Amino acid sequence: MHSVQFVPAFLVLASVIAQKLPPLRDHLLIADTGVGHRSSPVQTWQTSLRRLESDGSSTRTLFEYGNPTPQNQPIGSTSIVLDPETLSVYVATGQGIIRTEIDGSGNETVIPESATSVVLAGGRLYWGTMYDGLIKSANLDGTDVKMARNVSSGINYNIIPSYTPAISYPDGLAVVPRDFMYWSSSNSGIGQVENGTIKRISISLSKEMKYEEILVTSVNMPGQLRVVGPWLYFVEKGRYSNSPTSLKRFKIPLARNRDPVAIETIISASQFPEIFTENDKVDKLTLSIKSFAVDTENKRLWVAAESNSRIMFAKIIEMGLDGEDVKVINSDPKQIGIPVGLEYVR
Repeated sequence: MHSVQFVPAFLVLASVIAQKLPPLRDHLLIADTGVGHRSSPVQTWQTSLRRLESDGSSTRTLFEYGNPTPQNQPIGSTSIVLDPETLSVYVATGQGIIRTEIDGSGNETVIPESATSVVLAGGRLYWGTMYDGLIKSANLDGTDVKMARNVSSGINYNIIPSYTPAISYPDGLAVVPRDFMYWSSSNSGIGQVENGTIKRISISLSKEMKYEEILVTSVNMPGQLRVVGPWLYFVEKGRYSNSPTSLKRFKIPLARNRDPVAIETIISASQFPEIFTENDKVDKLTLSIKSFAVDTENKRLWVAAESNSRIMFAKIIEMGLDGEDVKVINSDPKQIGIPVGLEYVR
């Protein structure tokens, strides 16, 4: 007599689901600023959170931010940061900093103001503001808002009376708890193109080094920062559509630095014109690096570059931490949007 073994129904269902679902893989999350009205007819879409595999495949839109308007104008975004503990992201949009699960669900505005950048450190959010040139911090739920640093250098009243941005504003942030807070300062004034700086200040419990320290000067619109081991990586965005753009790094000084730091270029438009140069049938455009994400375990990084002009171009570029083995893994704006923020999820 043959014996029959019964398998519980829930185990059968789990087995079927496991066979149908694709294997879990590391992936990238993109803050797509969206595309609004242009002088010539082009496709438009809303600001969104997008996902793609780390090899550039299997892209999909997880969530669209903002309420559609008759003109279908996006609310815009500038930055994204991952909270690995809760598997959620914080996206800086034109309607505030919005917390979203990495599957696109559970959206909640935690900070109701626009930000130039947003990072997470020590259980708190840190973000920069362009209008008044401040660095602020708050709990992850948006409570206990504090001013961490005023980096404005004053307010420029020579632009428009109703719009008076700070002379200097934080465009990139990196915070190491109980150590240092780093920021890149861009200047809003005309003629200040290459006057960007990278600075730091101690946030340790000791009273030592409570002054600003200038680490890098003469940067053409510095942007996102990341501390990667002993290095500080930073983006040089470039102000105009034909400005030079690059990703660079330097060894972080352990003590007060009186000598210029030695800067290394990881990738630049001048090194790879075939990647960063596009022609929109009117002008030659240099794609601007807006963000980058890092996989320290496998020693690789990805760069997001875009040209949000008459015709939109966008690329995600993969390479090693030292800039080796450069390759474009996706160059379709319909798939990756106009990427201004990039995070790696393992």
